[in-house]
Amino acid sequence: MSLKNRWALVTGASSGLGADFARQLAARGVNLILVARRQEALEKLATELRPSGIQVQVVPCDLSSSQARQNLLAQVEQVDILVNNAGLGVYGAFADADWDKLSQMLEVDVAALTHLTHLFLPQMRSRSWGRILQVASTASFQPCPSYAAYAATKAYVLNFSLALNYELR
Repeated sequence: MSLKNRWALVTGASSGLGADFARQLAARGVNLILVARRQEALEKLATELRPSGIQVQVVPCDLSSSQARQNLLAQVEQVDILVNNAGLGVYGAFADADWDKLSQMLEVDVAALTHLTHLFLPQMRSRSWGRILQVASTASFQPCPSYAAYAATKAYVLNFSLALNYELR
């Protein structure tokens, strides 16, 4: 299946798997909307990818903010492929963890992923075409002491994705 000239929105695109997903999609001729907090890193990746002949839009966004996610929807014209890759991890004993860090992790790993899916899925359905890649982890399959809340967020991602896949068949 050709993805050439489709548009993909990749969250967490400033480094790691997000940047790698962007590179792989660019190699297949997919235009990109790169989303993360660090604009400088996004611009650097965009500069790397543009010579391949694709269009690249850079959208700095703190996905822990519901309003920022709403604004993201207003800033992009079309999303054919949504790569929900952005994520945070809080390591250590749950009882000793800083609540603000845990709350931000839950907001990005669970709420943002769910919200972005909810925001972009209707336009995919209306065009009868779209793909959503939800990035979970092997942590989604097991309890992980010292990474308890993170593993729980990834179990959510896995189960949400399986259920959504069934609904959309």
